[in-house]
Amino acid sequence: MPSLWQNDGALTEQDISLIESGLNLIQQGVSIYDSNLELVAWNRRFVEIYNLPNGLVKRGSAFEDVVKFLAAEGEYGDGDVDKMVEERVNRARMFEPHYLERKRPNGTSIAVEGHPLKNGGWVAVYTDVTAQKNQEELLKERSEFLSDRLLQDSARLSETNRQLLAANRALEEVKYALTASEDRLQVINKSLPAHIAYLDRNLVYRFSNLRLPEIWGIPKNSAKKEVVGEKMEDIFPSDD
Repeated sequence: MPSLWQNDGALTEQDISLIESGLNLIQQGVSIYDSNLELVAWNRRFVEIYNLPNGLVKRGSAFEDVVKFLAAEGEYGDGDVDKMVEERVNRARMFEPHYLERKRPNGTSIAVEGHPLKNGGWVAVYTDVTAQKNQEELLKERSEFLSDRLLQDSARLSETNRQLLAANRALEEVKYALTASEDRLQVINKSLPAHIAYLDRNLVYRFSNLRLPEIWGIPKNSAKKEVVGEKMEDIFPSDD
């Protein structure tokens, strides 16, 4: 199975730089591995969450090497490092969707959610859910003072918050967009939870991801939904 980036329209260094700049806008950590389990894209938050060394995080880094570093740091608990690495690498090669929450050695809690890509590889989002987990513990400690109804409502709210923080929608957009387009730069940009666009010196849209209608409140059936090739003044009132 070919790598995500190995085709006739391979990304240039500038393309990849733009992708990484876009991913850095996301508050969650993000990592994208190809079908060979080699790192092809990530953001700054991913490095910060796990305090990964600079030499380890680079394009082409093996998933196995990253996992080995985390295992040695106690990220997966006590046990044989080589065995823990082998288990996680074998699981990753199955390319199955997954969601898990884990308490880290430093006391924080992290939620990890990943989805496979149909053309090989997978994308994962890492979310710090420490505040939500602390809230749940506080509710349990005070359960004798709270009604059962309030406990149930609070548990549902916490679950909803975790799902939102895990960026389910972003993952789905990445998963399906990567299989629908050969333009890898647009693929990543379309999955970002923000409107990203490029206009030339004449203020004509040359690129826009799929978030424009939602961000600006443009109806889905509007003729202005597709803005590439349009002038900004034809899309928005002059005051805007």
